[in-house]
Amino acid sequence: MTALPIAVDAMGGDRAPKEIVRGARQAMEAGIPVVLVGRRGDLPIVDGIEVIDASEVIEMHDDPAQGVRRKKDSSLVRAAEAVRDGRAAAMVSAGNTGATMASALLRMGRIKGVSRPAIATPIPVPGGTPTVLLDAGANAECQPEWLVQFAQMGTVFARHRFAIDEPKITGNVVLKTLEGGLQAIASALLGAFASAPEYKEPADALLPALLPLYETLDPDTYGGAMLLGVDGVCIISHGSSGARAIVNAIRVGREMVDADLVGKLRAAVTRD
Repeated sequence: MTALPIAVDAMGGDRAPKEIVRGARQAMEAGIPVVLVGRRGDLPIVDGIEVIDASEVIEMHDDPAQGVRRKKDSSLVRAAEAVRDGRAAAMVSAGNTGATMASALLRMGRIKGVSRPAIATPIPVPGGTPTVLLDAGANAECQPEWLVQFAQMGTVFARHRFAIDEPKITGNVVLKTLEGGLQAIASALLGAFASAPEYKEPADALLPALLPLYETLDPDTYGGAMLLGVDGVCIISHGSSGARAIVNAIRVGREMVDADLVGKLRAAVTRD
């Protein structure tokens, strides 16, 4: 039986559509079936990748709810519908985060028993397993019982995404500070190495040891965050995602489909 493809919003993100298509092509070359969703005429050469036509784009500055309601033929909405209709196994978008969440919620629906969906974002831990942060932006205010449910869903996600047998429960709302801090440290370090000719030789000696750390701290390594609680797999990538982030997001989507994560989340939140 042929696996369903991952629906990729080709129009979402700061570097769309070129980098999105490039990442989709790399995923196809790695054996993961992909379908692109977007304006066919705006796409670069897609090398035989299937395209679902969508005439509209929900821009980064658009109001998420209004964008989904008014732009029914947008790439985001059509990607969510592809999952809902059984045409795709999961969706990936680096576009408007709120609109991605709204599209998934309105078109796929919520898992029965889930009060609010939550964005689960991996936070890198040098030398260790990533911490899963949730909710990382889906909800501005949270009730205590929602936090309990976020913990239930995060536990299931951590087990199947990072093979953590007994995850410990963590808290909320520090994602942007952490991301910015990690990126600033990496950029400052690389800038210092290149700041004077006499630093070149020691920098060349240190780089091989530092590259694994850079790989661990780079958000592109993880591809994106999963929206937990909707009745389908939805991966939300960073707006600045390039091809490497997109191919990793597609890979995560495929892995979470294969692990039947939505089914396991359904069992976790409905368990007495």
